[in-house]
Amino acid sequence: MRKSVVLTCIILATAVGATSKAAAKPLIKTKTDYYSVKGSTGSNLLSQMNKRGPKHGWWARSIAQTRYTTSWGASWRHRDGACRAFKAPVELSVTFVYPRLDGAVSATLKKRWNGFMTGVTKHEKYHGDLARKMVFAVEKEILSTNLKTSDTNCRGMKQLLGKRVDSVMNDYERRQKAFDRTEHRDGGNVDKLVLNLIGKAQKKNTVSANTVRNKIGDAPIAMQVNRGR
Repeated sequence: MRKSVVLTCIILATAVGATSKAAAKPLIKTKTDYYSVKGSTGSNLLSQMNKRGPKHGWWARSIAQTRYTTSWGASWRHRDGACRAFKAPVELSVTFVYPRLDGAVSATLKKRWNGFMTGVTKHEKYHGDLARKMVFAVEKEILSTNLKTSDTNCRGMKQLLGKRVDSVMNDYERRQKAFDRTEHRDGGNVDKLVLNLIGKAQKKNTVSANTVRNKIGDAPIAMQVNRGR
């Protein structure tokens, strides 16, 4: 599962001499979408996920996906020789995409599926939590911005805020990628989830889930995050 973020817009409004008031918390919206998979074995279900899962790039598909878009704005004023932000509307929209089992399966496969989905959901929720932390960090960064200048129109604020917000977002992007590198490494959690689903216990120095996947002719296994810009 990797991540996809969509930074939809940057809106900056200038306010001179406005009164200060408590900043609103970031507005966070979440929703969950599903796609159906069916089969009588774990390998069947894995094959379905690789054919029906959310797209990642031009050709690849993911088991599950976290998509998020962000937007932010700022209002500021000039006082005592400096421009300071006092309002920072920040929004985050997160969409989780998961496979959903369609049809009856054996009790053994259902148990494996439930364990698989517990792990998949935990992975995606971590991506979502990082996105939430990011927008709170963005809000904090905006409200702490202070530009010393004699320009009462604060013409340098837009550029300064843009650089600072980009820095925060890039930092969280690195965290998202680092998490995926750990999860997707050979013998990592994604390997374990897939091998357990298809009923192959993972032993030291055995083949990875991707090797097993290649033997049944499927595309690369991934759980993905999409950050929109």
